[in-house]
Amino acid sequence: MTAVVVAIATLDAISQILFGLLGVTPEELAWIYTLTFFFTLAIVTVASAVMGITGSKLVIKRIASTVSGALSGALLAFIY
Repeated sequence: MTAVVVAIATLDAISQILFGLLGVTPEELAWIYTLTFFFTLAIVTVASAVMGITGSKLVIKRIASTVSGALSGALLAFIY
C-alpha cells in the first residue's frame, strides 16, 4: 500500500514539474530548474538501468539503488 502512495505522489510531482517547465527558455531565470530536473531524471534513469542489468550481489547495484532513491526523494522534497 505504501508503494502505491509513493508511486502516485512521485507521478504527481514529476508531472507538475514537467508541465511547469514547458515553455521555459534559456533566457529565463527558471532555466536552471529545467536543467536540474532533466539532469536529475537522467541520473535516476541510468541508476535504474544499472540496477536492472547488474547482479544482485554487486556493490554497484547498491550504489545505484542509493543514488536513485536519494535523487527521487530530493525531487519529491523539492515539489512538496
